[in-house]
Amino acid sequence: MAKQQQSEEKKTSAGHLDIKEKYVQLKDFFEKSKLELKKTTWPTKKEITATCFAVVILVVLMSVFLGLVDFALAKIVEVILY
Repeated sequence: MAKQQQSEEKKTSAGHLDIKEKYVQLKDFFEKSKLELKKTTWPTKKEITATCFAVVILVVLMSVFLGLVDFALAKIVEVILY
């Protein structure tokens, strides 16, 4: 209850927290973010290379497929309209 009263007292007339409170919140955010980043499992170079290769192959295949579909549909529309 006392903590809530202190927090209410720190609010200005516009309802905003003062600069000191914002600084404490920002510092807390960065400390928690740092802890979360330490928990992160980063991919190895081998995993990154394999994933990148898979993405490039998929992009090439999808480009060819969509190019062929676009060409075929354009020819169909051309036959219908002319």
